[in-house]
Amino acid sequence: MFSMKRVFWILVALVGVSGVILGVNYAVHRNDDKVDLTQGNFPHKLDTRVSLRDPKFREKIRYVKYAADGITPLEATIVYENGDNGVVHYLPGAVIGDMTITRADGTLAMTGHRLPDGTYDKVLYFEDGKIVFKHDVLDKHKPILEETFRNDGSKDYLMTVRQDKSTETTRWFPSGLVQEHTLVDTMGKGESVLYYPDGVTAAMKADNNSYSLHAYYYDERGRLTQERPWTTWGQMTVTVYGAGNVPLYKQTWTQGKLSSVEILDKDGKTRLQYDLYVSGQVSKLTVKDPSGKTGDIVKSIDADGKTVEKIEYKDTNGWSVLRTEKPATPEHITPLSESRKTDLPHETPRIKPISPYYYGYGEYED
Repeated sequence: MFSMKRVFWILVALVGVSGVILGVNYAVHRNDDKVDLTQGNFPHKLDTRVSLRDPKFREKIRYVKYAADGITPLEATIVYENGDNGVVHYLPGAVIGDMTITRADGTLAMTGHRLPDGTYDKVLYFEDGKIVFKHDVLDKHKPILEETFRNDGSKDYLMTVRQDKSTETTRWFPSGLVQEHTLVDTMGKGESVLYYPDGVTAAMKADNNSYSLHAYYYDERGRLTQERPWTTWGQMTVTVYGAGNVPLYKQTWTQGKLSSVEILDKDGKTRLQYDLYVSGQVSKLTVKDPSGKTGDIVKSIDADGKTVEKIEYKDTNGWSVLRTEKPATPEHITPLSESRKTDLPHETPRIKPISPYYYGYGEYED
């Protein structure tokens, strides 16, 4: 048996359902006198519909107008969260054709146009709605042309994907002279040149035509000042040159930490090599004979970075220790100049070291 309470709630539910049916019947007859619910008919699809968009698209609401079939979109009007307004015209197949976005103040923010080859041409404007800020051509959402401009209309940057799929980029100074030019293939292998403001004199030349990235730095007279190879495993060396392209010293950096400094002779051969603790203190000093006639003399240094603990004399191959001595009296090494430990100012190339897999060095054989 049903309890009175259960009967009461069933009646309430029935009344609610009846109200919904009556409400739907009223709404349909109120908006379309031709619709007869008794015949099982429902309202036709409206030619314009409202859709709420995902917040990640920054759209507040979108009104879409459809063709007579009720499926094919013809035009969309969009209200963005920041107050901008957009209009989209669709091509057959629901493909976006022309598009225009205007700001809340009425100035033009963006225009888009579908090109005959299927790529999409998009232009962004500065706040005045007249001067172009950025121009892109997209192929399946990937840029094949990208250029930016300054607010005076001068060109700032250009990137193009060439027929062989290599990427060429150019940057300009405000004067209109070339600031940087880079050409990179599909694997990231390429060359880059950075110029001084005259647009002619190279400040840096970089290439990764081996499995390390090599960069050369020049002063405004065109004289070599630094040479920097980077490797894929996080090591970088810096050779510093003086007048007449004479090498002075070389630093080795590992994972961002200075690990050694070599003092060079005029031919670029090492005379002294200072190995460093992580703290920057000297851990070992190796005295080398650039001619190779005598073996290395290796001095192990105390944690104070200057007191010699022991001295090893090696053979000319550098593998065998001929003898080991401890200084009879306290011995201190010539300190390494702080200037030799400083990472000199430099531009970091935009291209990166190429993985050994590019050359097959990383492949394994069964």
